[in-house]
Amino acid sequence: MTKTLFLLQFFLILLIFVFPPLFAGEASYGAVNLGKINYFSLFSLTAAIFLSLQDKKNEKTENFGGNGLVKAAIFSSCFLTTFGTLLILGILLNFFSEALGSAAGAKFAKPEGLVQIFVCVLSLFSSAFFEERVYRKYLPDAGRKIIRSKKFAAIFSEVAALLLFAFAHRWQGWLAVLNALLGGIALRLCAVKSKSLIPGTAAHFLYNLFALFAALA
Repeated sequence: MTKTLFLLQFFLILLIFVFPPLFAGEASYGAVNLGKINYFSLFSLTAAIFLSLQDKKNEKTENFGGNGLVKAAIFSSCFLTTFGTLLILGILLNFFSEALGSAAGAKFAKPEGLVQIFVCVLSLFSSAFFEERVYRKYLPDAGRKIIRSKKFAAIFSEVAALLLFAFAHRWQGWLAVLNALLGGIALRLCAVKSKSLIPGTAAHFLYNLFALFAALA
């Protein structure tokens, strides 16, 4: 990919996917019904798949000494550690929200019937997959490519991606921003340690699923 196409792709991703959630207020979404088809979510999933295919050649170079058992052990360890961290953060978020007398996040409508449940699960997976691909992989890598100073690029790209991810959850409230900030750190460490987005995506998806149905219980 030429530098011009790379920059064009980068700014389109920022404009279409990254910036809009930053300007959405808490009241903008109302009661979210994840049981209804969200075409923007499907669009995000398509974009994430495209970025994955684009990055496929680079990911093939990752290895763990050629030992599949070592790779599985690292993936399992990263998944369990990250999922556990996200659960603890979620429990603390709920505790503090109740202590402060505020809502623990956005209101969600309960999906009804198998079709709506399937759409809900697909929507949660799409969200986790897209966010891991963009905030844990694409943005940090893009920042390093755009900024010439390697030392500054590493710090700036990591901090910028983390803050963008955190404030993308502003529509759920400020406690959700804090939760996303801390969770984003855990998910990024998972991606770096495992050299893959698979453990983090699985942990992210299962946490979203657990959090939603816990809220609806």
